[in-house]
Amino acid sequence: YKALYVGMHVGCGYGYKVSEKMKVEGYGRYTCTWQEGKEIRLARNEKIKFEGVMSNRIRVGVKGEYEGKVNPYIGVGLEEELGGEIKAKAEGKEIEKVSLEGVTMIGEVGVKMDISERLKLEVKGEGFVGKREGLLGMVKVKYAI
Repeated sequence: YKALYVGMHVGCGYGYKVSEKMKVEGYGRYTCTWQEGKEIRLARNEKIKFEGVMSNRIRVGVKGEYEGKVNPYIGVGLEEELGGEIKAKAEGKEIEKVSLEGVTMIGEVGVKMDISERLKLEVKGEGFVGKREGLLGMVKVKYAI
């Protein structure tokens, strides 16, 4: 289904060179997202109406990175959802609310590579344990014109 989704984040970090080739970075980030509500119909033509959902998260973490032609890195973070409830009604009757609130531990591992002066590649994986659970994979390609 289609629904409007709006998000933004603000973050900061501080990097420290431990040695000539090794750096450690601490970071913090605030993320705010909102998704509009939507009414859907189930197979038996029952209507469910979801209200809009607002999410506010704060994440802090630390990441270590080896600097060279190939830059492997590893990191850990802690994220807290500060609120957010999913509310819905089925055939006009309220369904029990689901809370997004809670703490999630995040582990990440990845590698960044400079293929050429203009072409850069990053491959990354993240694992989530706690309120949110699962795995996330990402491949990012940057080409500077």
